[in-house]
Amino acid sequence: MTMVEVVLLNIILIVFPLILYLFYLAYSQSLTVEIRNLFLDVALFSSFYLTLKYPLQDVLYVNLLTLNIPLLIAYLRNRKLMIFILTMMIISCYHEIFGWNYIFLMIEYVDYYLLSILLLNKKGKNYCYLNVFLLMKLCLFTFFITLTKQGVGTSFLVNLGYYGFHIILVAYFVVFMFQKGNDIIKMHMSLKEIKQDEQIKTSLFKITHEIKNPIAVCKGYLDMFDVNNIEHSRKYIPIMKDEIERTLFLLQDFLSMTRVTVEKEMIDINLLLEDVISSYQLLLRSHNIKLDMDLIDDEIYINGDYNRLLQVFLNIIKNSIEAIENNGRISVTSKLVNDEIIVEIKDNGCGIRKEDLKQIRTPFFTTKQSGTGLGVSLSYEIIEVHDGSIEYQSNYGEGTSVTIRLATLSSI
Repeated sequence: MTMVEVVLLNIILIVFPLILYLFYLAYSQSLTVEIRNLFLDVALFSSFYLTLKYPLQDVLYVNLLTLNIPLLIAYLRNRKLMIFILTMMIISCYHEIFGWNYIFLMIEYVDYYLLSILLLNKKGKNYCYLNVFLLMKLCLFTFFITLTKQGVGTSFLVNLGYYGFHIILVAYFVVFMFQKGNDIIKMHMSLKEIKQDEQIKTSLFKITHEIKNPIAVCKGYLDMFDVNNIEHSRKYIPIMKDEIERTLFLLQDFLSMTRVTVEKEMIDINLLLEDVISSYQLLLRSHNIKLDMDLIDDEIYINGDYNRLLQVFLNIIKNSIEAIENNGRISVTSKLVNDEIIVEIKDNGCGIRKEDLKQIRTPFFTTKQSGTGLGVSLSYEIIEVHDGSIEYQSNYGEGTSVTIRLATLSSI
């Protein structure tokens, strides 16, 4: 067996458990520091066990020398319990196989521990400790092998070169691979944290965007409210109560910070549209905007989430109102085509530029000075959960048309 083959086989025996450890870290959702350290200890012990269990008979001493590499990694990662366990096992192996004196072996490995206290507590000294550890281990191991005439040659220098070639190549490759792999895992963890932060940020923006609508409606009615007018109390308070309940519903839903979920039930789409228009009546009047409705006379039922779809239509109407300066017009029509209800909302507002229309679904993209850029994105998400479609068409300076298609119960 050639030297290169010996080196490769030793690398495989030591590296395989460490690779499994790194892969497990990469794909685990969340692990505490204690659990990670426990898995590292298991990986180090497995590397030691495989090297001891499957020695290469013609290069037995090389394998026994490489038993120190898992111990070296335990030192570099400050795994004190594994340092003690592996040290005791190595001393026991050397005593049983070579008959070397326990006292001398204990002194040697105590020196490694003292060196770790001196060097590993200082920043950037890991490779310094690695070099000293390997040099001491190599020289002492070669000295005892040569002294007992058990090595590949009787010369100390010949044995030093032979064993040095193996242990240095294997040790440096394993340590370098493990540290780089660990750096990659840290980067992977950082990216996951960044992604989670982005999801939290997106959810917070969604909350801000969506609760503005019902709050704006409540404010509009409060501005019009006359405490001395009983009719106002009868008419406005129930509407404001409904809007507050919807706000609470939205806040509760976004606390989970997950993908939009729906609770589907049989609802009348025309009744939902009438509720939307009713919510914005005062706002439409205050902006001198005329709203035309042309809904199907028949009741059209769909399987959907009332509150979620209400969000979508409220957001579209609100955007239309904001796009119109004064004396504008908004039309809401519904028609039935091939078991699909098609709702179209048009306005004669400022419209959307062609280049902006392409990005309208992109989260955080907005042409408004105070917009969050999440309303349209959330609307797309809700409609898609309902297995429907939403389409924006616009000519800058002329107006915008939004078409929503949803399957009726007769087609399901």
